[in-house]
Amino acid sequence: MSLKKAVIGKWTLVYAGALGAAVIGALGLWTPTQAVARSNNPAPKYKVDMLWPKPLPERWVTGEVAGTCVDANDHVFTVNRGPQNANLTAKEDLVAQASPPVIEFDSEGNVVNSWGDRTASTAVTSISRATSG
Repeated sequence: MSLKKAVIGKWTLVYAGALGAAVIGALGLWTPTQAVARSNNPAPKYKVDMLWPKPLPERWVTGEVAGTCVDANDHVFTVNRGPQNANLTAKEDLVAQASPPVIEFDSEGNVVNSWGDRTASTAVTSISRATSG
């Protein structure tokens, strides 16, 4: 047998096998096995609480929440990216004001503290919790 016929015969088998697998898959006769978790511990399920946090004081509006942190007292700190006063539209400025860049909430969703300059050209970009010890 010549080398040319051997190569053609080999590739004919490859193409026939690929075509057969495609037909079987298209007809739904072959289903790949699904991955099975090896752990009996299910992943945690989270649920949105539409009433958390409570309404913000002083007509505050926040921009994007750029970061969050939870401390040992279950207080949640958020870092907000604007809208800074310069970014409020005229209509928003009539009914709202920019929130401080950092807001601290208790576990019930009440604002317990806030800080940062609402009009500063530089913004807080992250927050982290320091541990003692």
